[in-house]
Amino acid sequence: MAQTKVHSLFTDFDINIFKAGKHYRLYEKFGSHIINVDGEQGTYFAVWAPSAKSVAVVGDFNFWLEGEHKLNVRWDGSGIWEGFIPNVGKGSIYKYKIQSSNNNIITALHRVTTNTRHRSPNLSPCGNFWSFYGLIAVALLPQVSHSYSPPPHNCPSDRYSSIWL
Repeated sequence: MAQTKVHSLFTDFDINIFKAGKHYRLYEKFGSHIINVDGEQGTYFAVWAPSAKSVAVVGDFNFWLEGEHKLNVRWDGSGIWEGFIPNVGKGSIYKYKIQSSNNNIITALHRVTTNTRHRSPNLSPCGNFWSFYGLIAVALLPQVSHSYSPPPHNCPSDRYSSIWL
């Protein structure tokens, strides 16, 4: 299986408005996206885990082995972990394995799809990025980074559901 390649869907502008809490189309950047990089088909993965020590993608495509596909943390202090994994396509089942700064491990199961708005039966009626990541609660880890507030949206029940620590 091919290793994770450094790749980003984020521009400097995306990062600036993300840090300002005004990026309203993060579903186009976070999660999994089937793309072509240097002539190779695969899937781009991105997750916001500002206090993470490491983030890996494990799934049916790598026999759920943790060390196979580690994501790279961005250099800009945004707390975004990302990478491109060749030959991972639609229907693949994966989860992020996030190790926090205090060594807690958090995982959440997902499926690679081509529809960025409807990936999980657990979506709220709003069906947006924030509700998709609502599968993990902030309370799972004690060290919450309060320096960032998620962008406002119209689903009150989804508030703070994108925070991975």
